[in-house]
Amino acid sequence: NHPSVRLIRNAENLGFGGACNIGLAQAKGDILVLLNQDTVVQPHWLSALVTTLAKETDVGIVGSKALYANGTIQHAGGIVDAQGGGSHLGYRQVDQGQFDRLIDVDYVTGASLALRRKTYEQIGGFDPGFHPAYLEDVDLCWRARAAGWRVVYVPQSVLIHNERSMAAVSTYDGMLIYHRHRLRFVCKHWSAEQLRDQFLPAETAWLNSFGLGGERLLAVTHHAYLHQLLNLGELATWRQRLLGEAPEAITTVAQTLLTLRTVYPKALTAVQAREEIMPLVPMEKARPFAEIREQPFRSDAPLIGSWIAAFRRQWNRVSTEWYVKPMIRQQSHFNTLLLDALQQSHHQQHKAEDRTAALAAVTNVLAEYLAGQEREISTLSQELAAIKRQLAEEKSGYEVERDPGEA
Repeated sequence: NHPSVRLIRNAENLGFGGACNIGLAQAKGDILVLLNQDTVVQPHWLSALVTTLAKETDVGIVGSKALYANGTIQHAGGIVDAQGGGSHLGYRQVDQGQFDRLIDVDYVTGASLALRRKTYEQIGGFDPGFHPAYLEDVDLCWRARAAGWRVVYVPQSVLIHNERSMAAVSTYDGMLIYHRHRLRFVCKHWSAEQLRDQFLPAETAWLNSFGLGGERLLAVTHHAYLHQLLNLGELATWRQRLLGEAPEAITTVAQTLLTLRTVYPKALTAVQAREEIMPLVPMEKARPFAEIREQPFRSDAPLIGSWIAAFRRQWNRVSTEWYVKPMIRQQSHFNTLLLDALQQSHHQQHKAEDRTAALAAVTNVLAEYLAGQEREISTLSQELAAIKRQLAEEKSGYEVERDPGEA
């Protein structure tokens, strides 16, 4: 139906950025447009992007307004925080025109953006280091901004995005990819001052906020720090290109990552059994009945009822009281002791349950930590093997001339 369209089949899954790079390298136009396959564009979607680039000559990348199928906003431009995390303006808000003006933003979503060929030729395509996904569009826009181009959001370019993303994956590997790429972005773009004054305090506070249940995320994040430490050489090259930083200054990045790898939240490293005593409502309600009280003598007989009650009191004092009262006191004392013993037992039981729960949580922490250490050891082993292979290849490439007489 569309003979002018070229369909390129890759031999393998290159991830989002890698696949887009193949298309960008083959495109011929002065304006290059990226569009996800799970979108439905609305009228004027493309013309709004093209017109903006034609009018705003200092704009290098333009992005669209993305809506969910129910009409709420998914993306109206993006901002980046001190930890390198991206968030969408207007996210999940009802679209009432509150984001209907062109604005400069930190980034626009790669689900729908257009860039000038001149910008593309200057900064290149997506960084393949963000394979398979997450933050490659943020990095592209940040590199364009670093090169002097504006990145803008165009509200007249609208599409419906039926988002199907790995972002919903909560597995260890899924979280690791996200945080590995978040840290790659930070290590590429944040200056030494930003790393020291903004990123490190924010990241440390975030790590210290982890409570019980955050064991996996802590292991993931520490694994991601290690990954960047193993790639300092590449990061130094990027920082020299983007920030004009000398390669030896990469020690700032290394020190930041090493410092963060020593951060372990107190809630995940110590048993914190609750010291407060939980209210034992049934026992407190029973305590007033521990003491046995004498019952008053009454009589409902008309006229002489009070006389009858008085006679019964006197008779009780003579015949029974001297014998029963010690028994009442004894039983009341016994009841009180029993309630105290039961309450103490309940307190000890709750403390034991708290300690058991805390020990179980610590066991989980240790298990996650050990699993993380195993993954780190595996990663280091792979890196060492790669280095050995590289050294072997380099060694085999040398031709050593020797004197035949030395043989």
